[in-house]
Amino acid sequence: MSDPAQGAFSNHPPVPTYLQPRLRLFLSIDLIGSTAIKQRDLKGTGSDPAWTWRNPIQFFYQEVQQTIAKIWQRFEVKLKVNLPEYNRLFDPLHFWKALGDELIYCQTITHSYQVYYAIKAWIQTAETFREQLKQQYKDTKIQLDVKMYAWVAGFPVINCEVALQRNAHTQNMAQDESLPDPEASMLQRVKAYWDSENRDDVILDFIGPSMDIGFRLGSLANRRQMPISLELAYILASVMTYRQCSPEAPALPDLSLHYMGRKELKGVMEGNLYPVFWLDATRTNLNPYPLEKCENTIINSQQVQPQHGIELITEFVKDVNNPFLLTLPYIVSDSSDPVLTTSKPPEHHEQIKRWLTVEPNKGPITKEASLETDRSTITTGVELAEDSVKIPL
Repeated sequence: MSDPAQGAFSNHPPVPTYLQPRLRLFLSIDLIGSTAIKQRDLKGTGSDPAWTWRNPIQFFYQEVQQTIAKIWQRFEVKLKVNLPEYNRLFDPLHFWKALGDELIYCQTITHSYQVYYAIKAWIQTAETFREQLKQQYKDTKIQLDVKMYAWVAGFPVINCEVALQRNAHTQNMAQDESLPDPEASMLQRVKAYWDSENRDDVILDFIGPSMDIGFRLGSLANRRQMPISLELAYILASVMTYRQCSPEAPALPDLSLHYMGRKELKGVMEGNLYPVFWLDATRTNLNPYPLEKCENTIINSQQVQPQHGIELITEFVKDVNNPFLLTLPYIVSDSSDPVLTTSKPPEHHEQIKRWLTVEPNKGPITKEASLETDRSTITTGVELAEDSVKIPL
């Protein structure tokens, strides 16, 4: 398969796998009420304290994983039917990690419609699991629910991959201990990970500003409101707008995009308030639960017009004016995408070029190749992205 990043570096060596730009979607589902169950004092009630909390939580782990696998398979079939020209497999949803009673999945994105369908599959997973919970514990006092949040993160410039040794006693990961620069050392580890055919002893993890924002959004999640990052909201709104303006475009399952307002997320954006969009994770406004229907008549929870969402996000990215912190999302691919640019912001292009001049297994990264870039010399990445977004207006 051709390297999708090579075309952007015609005068330079091919971009190795470990430096190829990737856009990843992260999806979280968290069990509501599990802590209360585990902390309950059941002495004298006749209940088995061990069963009371172990059973529902293990039910959560088991059923959610099986449900998402089945639902994603169905949505992937629909995706391929709607995009017959896109002749390749979509990356499946991968389990990434568990944080207590929370499961997080991730997926590498190669098409904007893939994001839309994955989000819809995730919400449908929650809907299905809620019904399973009701049936499983209908004759008990156990009251559990789920909440979700999601974000996308671009690699390797804004965020980075880190390769971690799974076992402390193994030393088979390539590493030159003479490298004084921690970044050069980690680049070497990530390169070794991608170059290796046996990755069993290595865990690939992800860090960076977008990851921090994603986790902060989790504090705003509840049963109904599924907070999403700006980049994810931008992709969903762009797909919706494209569909509205292009009758020939593939049909979309319904999603309702809402705006929560600008929120302070601890440590994020140097204290600047972050615009938070959310998706209705219960049912759509077309068919809400009775409680949500009553809420809709009291509070202003009307859906955001996708074009208005795009305008707000674009202006916020311009205000931030730091392409090493936030840009409009892009996909580097050898296939066209109907709404997202496939070109990198110039600052990302230059950063990867600098990394290409540094062989992580031959020497330390020089000062010139450092991630630090003089912001006085950079232009905002949104300027390039705006020119390349293919949304009919």
